[in-house]
Amino acid sequence: MEENLGSSQQPKVENIKINIDDQIKSMKKKFSQYNVKDHKPIVASNYRVPDDMRNGQEDAYTPKVVSIGPIHHGKPQLQTMERSKWMFLGWYLERSLVCFDDMVRVGIDIEEEARMSYPEEFDNISSQEFSEMIILDFIFLIEFFFKFATKNEQTIPFDKTIITNITRDTILLENQFPQQLLTRLFHLLYKEHNLGDLILKYFWYRYIPISLNASPDDWNSVSDMLDFLVMCHDGKTECTIRREIQLMWLERTCSATELREAGVKFSKVVDAAFLLDVKFVNGVLKMPVIVISKFTETCFRNMIAFEQSRLDKPKRVTGYLYVLSKLIRSPKDVVLLSNCGIIKHPDHSVERVLNFFQGVGVGSIITTDQCNFWAIYTEMHAYSGNYWHQWKGSWFKWKRMLREDYFNSPWSIISVIAAFMLLVLTVIQTAYAIKQK
Repeated sequence: MEENLGSSQQPKVENIKINIDDQIKSMKKKFSQYNVKDHKPIVASNYRVPDDMRNGQEDAYTPKVVSIGPIHHGKPQLQTMERSKWMFLGWYLERSLVCFDDMVRVGIDIEEEARMSYPEEFDNISSQEFSEMIILDFIFLIEFFFKFATKNEQTIPFDKTIITNITRDTILLENQFPQQLLTRLFHLLYKEHNLGDLILKYFWYRYIPISLNASPDDWNSVSDMLDFLVMCHDGKTECTIRREIQLMWLERTCSATELREAGVKFSKVVDAAFLLDVKFVNGVLKMPVIVISKFTETCFRNMIAFEQSRLDKPKRVTGYLYVLSKLIRSPKDVVLLSNCGIIKHPDHSVERVLNFFQGVGVGSIITTDQCNFWAIYTEMHAYSGNYWHQWKGSWFKWKRMLREDYFNSPWSIISVIAAFMLLVLTVIQTAYAIKQK
């Protein structure tokens, strides 16, 4: 017999008369311990991946080998790299003009400011541990960048897999240092270098596709490294299209195969300035090449998580991948865009690429900031609705069906040619027989 879990089995809560004086004293005591001026404002910007975006993809947002900042600090699986951070500190001290004592004082002086950079309190980390973490993590990050920017990465005593995982971990949303904190520490400890230039060189050397329009000065206008990476991808484009156009296309997008059958062509752009440089010109959708790998999967997921965690940021990478998820709805769409050179997936199967695009935006919110892509879809819709283009699209469809169903091998082509020749000979023979009568 089943029982109702909400029934009388739960303990009853007795109504106890509250002593007003005791309640007043209790609340006054709690209020006296709360300083309104010291309270950090509640903000949407944070360094936590939204829960509804994880969706079984925890691995894409969790560091594999190194923690940067307080969120993943102290996790057992990351302790090996914690010991290695002292080695990076030694490299810094060998060539730095800053002495050890002054470096420690910088960590102590900036500890409170560093805590205020995060919306969370992290009361479980003592002041001594927090200041030590800030110095070790910061110097590890910058020294790692220097090794690649100066092409001395071979001196890092890690194998290729570890270095790849460190590169991956540095662009995770939950592994970010706020830009103001990074810049302040850099000015105190690395006076002779430019931080924005260093990060750009690191991005470029580690084969992350970046915008040719990005400059070191752009670092001063972003919130962290991941924000800088997003800027490199979207080229700082502006939004000018009306809301109505975008919302209309949320429901009316077509797959790549459907658009191709309606006369739309696809072409890769080799020398694109940035990844989101998508254009529709004279019936051709021109898109930069996008490489799908384990690294780029993690990169895109964290860029979307970044955009979703900040209300003040446009959602252009989210919109770009949302459009691709509408274009790519079946294995045929993946094959079509791969044959056009737009998608490259050397290590991934067609099914995995399809699953990535269908799941990458799960849990994300589409806003009206992705206007450039909806405007492009509006143009494609108008183009594919033209009767002449529809006729060309039908001709393309029939050609594809003939090629796939009837001429998919040399023997089938030979058979058709032989049958055609036999038909011609039969007609000639018949005509000759009639003439003889």
